[in-house]
Amino acid sequence: MESCDVPLTRGQKYALAGAGGLGALLLLVLAFRGRKQIAGAVSAGAGRVVSAVSGALTAAQAALLARIEALPVSAAGIQYSLLPPAPFPEAGPFGTDRSFDSLSGAFRPKAEALLGELQVIFSPLGIRVAVAETRRGRARQVFLYGIGRLYQAPGRVGVVTKTLDSNHKDGDAVDYFYLRGKTALGAEEIDKILRPHAARLEKKYGVKWGGNFPGCFKKGGFCDVPHWENA
Repeated sequence: MESCDVPLTRGQKYALAGAGGLGALLLLVLAFRGRKQIAGAVSAGAGRVVSAVSGALTAAQAALLARIEALPVSAAGIQYSLLPPAPFPEAGPFGTDRSFDSLSGAFRPKAEALLGELQVIFSPLGIRVAVAETRRGRARQVFLYGIGRLYQAPGRVGVVTKTLDSNHKDGDAVDYFYLRGKTALGAEEIDKILRPHAARLEKKYGVKWGGNFPGCFKKGGFCDVPHWENA
């Protein structure tokens, strides 16, 4: 989990720990005030978010996305347990698409064939593989980027994505669930099972695995073992 270098006063820290919802988010925003990258007008990127989902966002949702997009690229999260809850659920414009129909024409057959082979690998171990997410709208991508940086979200434990520009947005990436009963496997267990097969699968289907992102399982690195994208 990443840490944040934004200095907070003792009073702000105590308030963050005890506050909830939008009030805590606003307090966190105050902690960022004065940082050049945060202050000022909405970025061009944020403008694209609003126009891309015109009519789907409330003013408060659009303002949140604009603030997230204004974060410096290197922004990491304040200690996760100190962050306020996300002001909105992962629903509506921030919801999940799990349909193969949403994938690009080039990537869909790869994702479908890959799922079949993953099932062959995991099923004998009593593990079910299912689609977690396919195409990701720009609004959802930005919202996910805020997790671990500005707020917490149910079921999340830290930073979710390293980028505002994921291959998911073009339908060129897919995430899979790995489930033993109703319990999702952790990243290290998935890695242990999948890594011996990963290079072969990457070559066979022309894809990249998130478990091979630079620095995976190393300090400062980023792992995304459920993730596969078009090479």
